[in-house]
Amino acid sequence: MLDWQDVIVIGAVALILFGPKRLPEMAKSLGQGVKEFKKATQEDLHNYAFSENGHKKPLTCPTCQYVPQDTEARFCPRCSSPLAPGTIPSGGSPS
Repeated sequence: MLDWQDVIVIGAVALILFGPKRLPEMAKSLGQGVKEFKKATQEDLHNYAFSENGHKKPLTCPTCQYVPQDTEARFCPRCSSPLAPGTIPSGGSPS
């Protein structure tokens, strides 16, 4: 874990190396990168559920068990039911 002295030294070195004009640009691009990473991670978690043994289960239709090839699809192309990660059919429409 970094102490406050370490953070000050790292900040001073970055300021000397990159200058006061370039440092905010770099911080902004770093923030955007972290934001994109979080977004991609959340999308991946939404698109897949994990089974007990850690393997990914693809999105399946809870009504007809169709597994669409389009990973961005939110509704089943066969029956138009909402897709859910690794669901088991309940014998009717999803509740």
